[in-house]
Amino acid sequence: MSIQDQAPSPIYSAEFTYRRPVILILAILLIVGGTALGVWSVMANLEGHIHPRQRPGMFVSMFCFLMAFIGLFGLGRFVSGKRVGLEIDLRGIRHGRRFYAWEEIQSLHGRVEMTPIRLVLRTKGWLPVDVYLPTDDGLTDAEYEALMCELQKEVAPRFPHLSFWPE
Repeated sequence: MSIQDQAPSPIYSAEFTYRRPVILILAILLIVGGTALGVWSVMANLEGHIHPRQRPGMFVSMFCFLMAFIGLFGLGRFVSGKRVGLEIDLRGIRHGRRFYAWEEIQSLHGRVEMTPIRLVLRTKGWLPVDVYLPTDDGLTDAEYEALMCELQKEVAPRFPHLSFWPE
């Protein structure tokens, strides 16, 4: 294995853990609410208690069951203690299993209106997508400024298309 094949040391690393009370509460609300509304919608349509022109339709039922499924997904991540890592280095950004090379990234900035600051990356392409990079602790103002200065110094000279500050 050559030196070039080895991963460079990270400039920043953190993780997001799903085992939080807010995830559990949201998951339970989505499961209970989505299931109850979905069953009510299906039963109302099948029994004909609603006037045909006011019938919520099966798409409402499907939407409610989709909410319940999302709740089950969140509950599964809570129970399993799922963790999503974030690592920024000279090659790019790894978030969970997804790797974004610097060539694919248009900008990396923080949501400074939030406390603590949360990182957001915007992909390049004909349809740029904002990818939120949640972490357990977020960044303080000083940490965010230090990270942006470090990236500006280390990464920006190699990739001049990148923007590291809010637009």
